[in-house]
Amino acid sequence: MQTLNARKSTPDSLLYELNKTKNDTSLIKIYIKISEFYKNSIPDSSIYYIKKAEEISNNKGIKKWNKFIYRLIGFYSYQKGDFVKTLEYYNKSLNYFKIENDKYNIGKITYMIGVVYVYMGDYKKAINSFFEARSLFEKNGFESDAADATIGIANVYGRLENVEKEYEYNLQALKIKEKLGDSNGVAASYMNIGKSLSKQNKYDEAIEFTLKAINISEKIGNNKWIISANGNLGSIYSTKKDFKNGLKYFLKCTQIAEKIGDKVLLSNVYGNIGKLYSELNMQSKAKNYYQKAIDLSIELGDIEQTKLNYFSFYEYYIDNNDYKNAVVYLVKHMKLKDSLLNESVIGQLNELQTKYESNKKEKEIELLNKSKEIQSEQIAKQKILNYGIVIGLLIVCVFSVVLFNRLKVTRKQKQLIEDKNVIIEEKQKEILDSIYYAKRIQNTLLAHQDFLNENIPQNFVYFNPKDIVSGDFYWATKHGNNFYLAVCDSTGHGVPGAFMSLLNIGFLTEAINEKNIVETNLIFEYVRERLISSVSKEGQKDGFDGIIVRFNQLTNEITYTAAHNAPILISNNELIELSKDKMPVGIGEKKEQFTCHKIQAKQGDMLYLYTDGYADQFGGPKGKKFKYKSLNELLFSISNNSLEKQKQELETNFKNWKGDLEQVDDVLIIGLSYNKIVKH
Repeated sequence: MQTLNARKSTPDSLLYELNKTKNDTSLIKIYIKISEFYKNSIPDSSIYYIKKAEEISNNKGIKKWNKFIYRLIGFYSYQKGDFVKTLEYYNKSLNYFKIENDKYNIGKITYMIGVVYVYMGDYKKAINSFFEARSLFEKNGFESDAADATIGIANVYGRLENVEKEYEYNLQALKIKEKLGDSNGVAASYMNIGKSLSKQNKYDEAIEFTLKAINISEKIGNNKWIISANGNLGSIYSTKKDFKNGLKYFLKCTQIAEKIGDKVLLSNVYGNIGKLYSELNMQSKAKNYYQKAIDLSIELGDIEQTKLNYFSFYEYYIDNNDYKNAVVYLVKHMKLKDSLLNESVIGQLNELQTKYESNKKEKEIELLNKSKEIQSEQIAKQKILNYGIVIGLLIVCVFSVVLFNRLKVTRKQKQLIEDKNVIIEEKQKEILDSIYYAKRIQNTLLAHQDFLNENIPQNFVYFNPKDIVSGDFYWATKHGNNFYLAVCDSTGHGVPGAFMSLLNIGFLTEAINEKNIVETNLIFEYVRERLISSVSKEGQKDGFDGIIVRFNQLTNEITYTAAHNAPILISNNELIELSKDKMPVGIGEKKEQFTCHKIQAKQGDMLYLYTDGYADQFGGPKGKKFKYKSLNELLFSISNNSLEKQKQELETNFKNWKGDLEQVDDVLIIGLSYNKIVKH
């Protein structure tokens, strides 16, 4: 088994060797060693030197060291969050080790591939990789590495919220590490068991295990584990709402990480310290640490950590009621997560916020003042005319003079009104331009049609906002083997509604993709708490009515939670209005737990998700509401048509019903056919 050890040499000694050697193989080995030396401190230098090794290997046809070169390139790609490239290079390296039948390194890279799949959210592939690696290690007597793979399995179960399995596999790993006398491994296992116990709210036991991890790490002088264990203890105290102790242990982490120059760890820990200072209402310090975290992750080129740090800053601004900056950092976060967002969108969002948060009130006041001026002048004119008439009855000559003067004044007033109308039109145009910017931004955050088609091939979306932008929204995300689709109606419509929809999308994203909440009822409960704590502090009933559906692409199980709005299922030529909770996601008349329901659907069934806009529209010969009963009857009558035709008929019927009346609300209906509702 070939290995390279960079710790026996210093960068200076390696660079000295580099300058005096001319042998290509020796050059490759030195470049690899230097790259390994810098991989945790100066990633850019590490990448530079490994690329030099790859260049010589390719140009000189020396393929022997490619297995190490490709593994390191894969590692650096992993650090930068480029997981596709990571898998590409890990698999290249794996092929070389398979040719050599190097069982240890085959298992090692298979394990690392599992780690990558964890970060990609593909937990099925992750757990398969970890089991495969563990089997290889066990068969070939690599017990310690088998324990590491077992820890990987426990980690996946943890992310799937199977706390019992997570705890079970962590205990298995601990027994192996204790048997081998592996102090580092025992420390790691104690930390992982502490995490499992914390998730079960067994905080005292969790703290006990984590303190054991700290003691062992300090005895063996393993700074990496000392930092990790203190960080875990800080997290446990934070979860326990003991923010002072949480801060104490996170600050210990930074002291050691700064001492050894581990910038990767610092980037993560700075963000946690920022959160705790925010919880302790020390906002200036919180902001400082958030900024340090972002600056460091950008310096390291760590896209994944930068994304998380942006999200932390977003939460900070939400908690401080600074929604303008909150949106800026939410979009920065989503830009790294979703290629649909680009720099121009961020610029537009900044411009939108500037216009609506800063200028809109000024413009409204300006327009109001000008209107008052015009009104005052008209009143004055009427008074003067009245006086003129009275005086004219007495003195004819004075009447003539006054009439002449009034004609001049009238002409001036007419011109003034025309000039002011031009100003009003210009300012209205500026506001409309801003709203169209908002529309473009909102469209980037809605579920993209290609993304819907990829996961639910048979669908239609009828989306008809009342104004240019909408309080209704439809949003989707994929997390592991689950695909989520939300159809929601935010408080308000137009610009206020659109802003609320943006916040609601942010909280849904946070619940699923950041907090790893998988059950639909728990997602709505989390979002409700975030809304109440951030935008409803003074009793405002801001939030949304809506439906979130989860499609498990492994089991084909469909579950949902509905707040006020009920899904409609058409099955066996029968229309079924599914159950719903009669409360909003936000402050309502009651605050109970949301319910998670299972949908029993089969081939040929239709599922409809809608908001209240269609049913509430006034129209028809008597100018009455369309109503839910009529909408459901319409859906039933068109359910056997093609999806495209269903959408056309809904649109045509709405226009005919509304006629010349004003549209009263945003309209959103999504239809899903169960013929191919889940992607296999």
